[in-house]
Amino acid sequence: MRRRFFLALLPVVTHAWAEADTSKAQPELPKETLVIVGKDGVTHTLNVEMALTLDQQTVGEMFRPSVPPDGGMLF
Repeated sequence: MRRRFFLALLPVVTHAWAEADTSKAQPELPKETLVIVGKDGVTHTLNVEMALTLDQQTVGEMFRPSVPPDGGMLF
């Protein structure tokens, strides 16, 4: 069952890889604020980019020279 699932996804992943330009960093994506509250009550505020499309998710943060300490990307 698991093998069929992965084989079924192979064309989708291959297509996404072929469509996305994976040779350079993508432009900065729209950002959202993400607040995480730990069980000790300490809050951590992050400004994360939103990778919404399959192409954006395929490239992700590749080739980015740096990511801010309060930054990141949600897929």
